[in-house]
Amino acid sequence: MKFEALVKSEKNGLFRISDGKKIETDNLKVFDAESLASGKSPELNSFGEGQIFAVSVPFEKVDFGDGNYNEELLAGLREVLKPLEEKGVFCFILPESSKAVEDADQADSLIKAFVHTARRLKDCQSIVGFAIPEVLLEKDKGAELGEESWSRWFVNDMNVKHSHYVYFVNRAAADRLELCEKVEKTEFVLY
Repeated sequence: MKFEALVKSEKNGLFRISDGKKIETDNLKVFDAESLASGKSPELNSFGEGQIFAVSVPFEKVDFGDGNYNEELLAGLREVLKPLEEKGVFCFILPESSKAVEDADQADSLIKAFVHTARRLKDCQSIVGFAIPEVLLEKDKGAELGEESWSRWFVNDMNVKHSHYVYFVNRAAADRLELCEKVEKTEFVLY
């Protein structure tokens, strides 16, 4: 199942393709995946057409190790996010990890877990993209965000099956990691 992109990135901002209207990404509401999946976030009903929020998905809650993933969490998340497409509400997945990425093997596990997450949520048109995990941005600190970067590795692996996604970078994290000027040269949306 392949979707047409509903949004696009332009000058690190987010815009609807249908009418070119800018979607505000400042002061985003962030929901916890477990709370959403269990139906404990009635605040979702307050979102209207063209609005966006983020869903925090901890790596440790998705990846049980050895290629085993939390299918129950992902199915619950899908059930909550799927109906939002009828309202024209958007969201993106905010991958998080409580541990730093020390090497390529750890990065590979993290990336594979979120590629799997995308695969399980692929039919939710309300999901317009993923944030670059901060633990990967930390590996890119002070570096260019070119093809050899950890961040680009994440995007390239995600784009194999999800080329319609837009990618987001937290502005405060980019500042802290001396990456703001570098992010500004990419297609990433700053939020």
